[in-house]
Amino acid sequence: DAAADAAADAAADAAVSAVPVSAVAAVAASDSLRRDDSPAPALPALAASAAAAASASASSAAAAARGVRIAPPVPVPSLQLGCFGCVTRVLDFPRSRAALYDVAASGPYVALAASLAVFVVGLSLSAGLPPPPAATDAAAAAAAAAA
Repeated sequence: DAAADAAADAAADAAVSAVPVSAVAAVAASDSLRRDDSPAPALPALAASAAAAASASASSAAAAARGVRIAPPVPVPSLQLGCFGCVTRVLDFPRSRAALYDVAASGPYVALAASLAVFVVGLSLSAGLPPPPAATDAAAAAAAAAA
């Protein structure tokens, strides 16, 4: 057992020392790019909430334009994003299928547009960052060192 533990410790030390210097530098660079006062952890929750608010506003605007009464939107909570979306009840039956479609589809279309905008902004913000070190590189280096 002691010999197996010593061999496992030696393999772990070899794996740590086999991590490429560029990977360590990439992690250090990415840590230096993020400041402690950065709002980055809150941005996904804010973006999801903004998309839900835009969706609810679009449904309300479409309902007002088509003369359909709707209840206030009820947010659906999410542990990961804060708000998963909103549920809006239709209080009056719409006069036509076109009115029903306009009220029902306006929210998801606006949410899709807002989500695409957030996606593009996220890509542009991450364009200059180095890629994260791959776990497979460390595993391959550890396997090569052990062999």
